[in-house]
Amino acid sequence: MDRRALLATLASVSVTGCLGDSDPGTDDETATATETPTETRTPTGTESPDGEYEQCHLVEIRYGWLPDELQEEVDEALDGGYESEDRPGLVEAVDTDTAYVVVDERPYEPWADADSDGWVLELDEVDEVRLSEPLEINVENRGEREFELTVTLDGDEERIVGETLSLEPGERKDVEATETFGSYELCGETDEHGEECFEFGVSDSYGDGVVAVDGDGLFLSQAVAEIEPCPWDRRRD
Repeated sequence: MDRRALLATLASVSVTGCLGDSDPGTDDETATATETPTETRTPTGTESPDGEYEQCHLVEIRYGWLPDELQEEVDEALDGGYESEDRPGLVEAVDTDTAYVVVDERPYEPWADADSDGWVLELDEVDEVRLSEPLEINVENRGEREFELTVTLDGDEERIVGETLSLEPGERKDVEATETFGSYELCGETDEHGEECFEFGVSDSYGDGVVAVDGDGLFLSQAVAEIEPCPWDRRRD
C-alpha cells in the first residue's frame, strides 16, 4: 500500500466522514471544525539485498536518526564524495530516488552510482524537501443545495491555490495543493458561512486535505499519521 492510500485509510478509520470518499457525517462533523485525525504507523520498508538495513521509504531523513556508519558515509559524501568497493549502506537504508537527507536543517538529495571500480555516493544540496507528487485538497458539497465555495492555500510568501468552485449537492472536486514540505494556511469561504481556516501540513505525516460545506457550516480537515522511527533509526536504541 502506498503512502497516500495508507494515510487515507487511517483517517477514514479514526474519524468517519473526514475524507471525500466517505459519506457525509453527522451535524457535529459537518459544522465548522478544524480537526486532524491522527493514527500511528510504522514507515513501510523492504529488506535490502544484503540484509544489513531494512530500507525506509520516508522522504525526509534526518542526519541525527542515522546510525554511526551511515553518518560517516554522509560526512564523506559532503566532504567531496564517498567512494567504496561495497554498496553504501545509505543506498540500502533509504530510497535514494525520493529521499532527502537533512543535515543542519539543509536538505540534500543522495545520489549513488556504481562502475567497475566500485560505488560513489554524493549529496547535492537543494532548497526544499518535496514529495514525489503534490497533495490534494478534496472540495466537497455535503449539503442538499448548490454552494459556491472559495478555497485558498497560502504559504509564507505566496498564494499557492486560489479557486472559487460551484458545487452541486454531493459533488466533489479535487484541487492540487503542493508537494513542498512545510506549513500552510488552508481556508474555505462561502457567502452563507463566512471564512474558516486551517493549518495544512506537507510532510511524511500528512495526507490530502478536505474542505467541505453543507447547510450547517464549513468543515476543514486533513489526514495525518504519527510516524514511528525507521527500523534502523538510532532513536530506537
